[in-house]
Amino acid sequence: DRFAQNLKAESKLLIISLGTWRFWRPIMTVLIGSLIFSVSLNGILIPHNYYSGGVSGVSLVVYYFSGWPSIGIIYFLLNIPIFVFGWREISFSYIITSLIGVFIFTFSLEVTSGIVIPTHDNIMAAVLAGILTGFGTGIYLRVGGSAGGLDIVALIFKKRFSIPMGTTFIAINIIPITAAALLYNLDI
Repeated sequence: DRFAQNLKAESKLLIISLGTWRFWRPIMTVLIGSLIFSVSLNGILIPHNYYSGGVSGVSLVVYYFSGWPSIGIIYFLLNIPIFVFGWREISFSYIITSLIGVFIFTFSLEVTSGIVIPTHDNIMAAVLAGILTGFGTGIYLRVGGSAGGLDIVALIFKKRFSIPMGTTFIAINIIPITAAALLYNLDI
């Protein structure tokens, strides 16, 4: 079957690329970006009971309402159906680097758990969290890295329907943000 042939060819290319900077650069940027994002999530968003967009935002919703002790595990579990959905749609090497990214982001969420960034002003906390999460994500997206989540969904929509990745991010991010608005008072 054609899929199996492509998978075999891509596997060989992936093995060859393991010794190159081209493979490791996105992984390193995912590590740096994930740590920045995780510090923002654990250090600002959670202490202020704020939400985020994307799969991390859905993870926060589940975390707040389920009482699960680990947002990292929630994030990891929510990514499983995304990888199943994306398996045949995107390249094998992107799936592998994204899977590594999910492990890195999950680990980052666990390592930074308990960190609190003292921000007493709610507006300043929201602005700082937005800057840090945007910067953290932007670092690895810029070089083609991925930490799973909406990165994969947006790439599939871009490939199949020519929808820009940013448009997909905005459309899907409306879901957790709307849930937060409906569940909580919007007054600051």
